[in-house]
Amino acid sequence: MLYRIRERALHLRPHINTVIAQPGLSAAACSSEQQQHFLAGAHSYVKVLAEGTFTVHCSP
Repeated sequence: MLYRIRERALHLRPHINTVIAQPGLSAAACSSEQQQHFLAGAHSYVKVLAEGTFTVHCSP
């Protein structure tokens, strides 16, 4: 059974969900261009390399 799992694993692609909690970040008041670029870069990295999703939870 372990050999069958190993054989199947070669054809499977994991789906990665990246979630970041930023309680100090306000979505309405996010004016820091550097912080916005950082989050955009992290989103691009996850989307391109991991082919997954990227979510940021912050204060409204």
